Amino acid sequence: MMTRWRTVGTVCLLLLAFVSEARAEIVDRILAVVGDRVLTWSAVRAEASYDAFLSGQPPTPQDLTELDGRANLRVVLSRMVDQALLEQERQLYSFQPPGNGETERRLQEIQNRFSDLESYQGALMRYGLKESQLSERLQRENNLMAFIQMRLRPQVQLDPGQVESYYKDVLVPELSRQGQSEIPALEQVRDQIEQLLIQQEVDRLLEQWIRQLRSRAKIKMFL
Repeated sequence: MMTRWRTVGTVCLLLLAFVSEARAEIVDRILAVVGDRVLTWSAVRAEASYDAFLSGQPPTPQDLTELDGRANLRVVLSRMVDQALLEQERQLYSFQPPGNGETERRLQEIQNRFSDLESYQGALMRYGLKESQLSERLQRENNLMAFIQMRLRPQVQLDPGQVESYYKDVLVPELSRQGQSEIPALEQVRDQIEQLLIQQEVDRLLEQWIRQLRSRAKIKMFL
């Protein structure tokens, strides 16, 4: 009798292992292939959890079917495709990643949002994140942004008239609309306006660059 129950127990364990393996395959199903890079459900969900944590949104649902109906999943997946294309492009260039100073600053900034360390660690747990994962994700993001600036910033040349036009046509009317009594002189805000306009142009060039990369890449979507 004991032998029989052991046999039954062994069969049950094998069945449970099979079911667990099947569930793992479902959870980690492939959502996209970008060149030689595979984007899985678990990777997309981790990215969505990272976004939700930083923006203060509710944690990402565990159940795939709950998230499938939300446009958020496609937005996250599309951005990950763009990131994969840029990462592949980065490998073609001699690029020295920045140090971890900016990552540490951003990590400290995130921690400061919470009243104490326990609250911070509890929030990480609710979102299924570890601090090491958060730090690594921030560093990857900083590396990619530095690469984008290296590639695109030299292409941006501002016309002096653009700064004056933005000041006169955008900034002054907006400050007046807000009821600000003292409008700063152009020279007081020139540097800030220049940086804003430069970043706007970098963003425009980035969108154009990503469209070009997508048109040349082999991308398969399974969502």
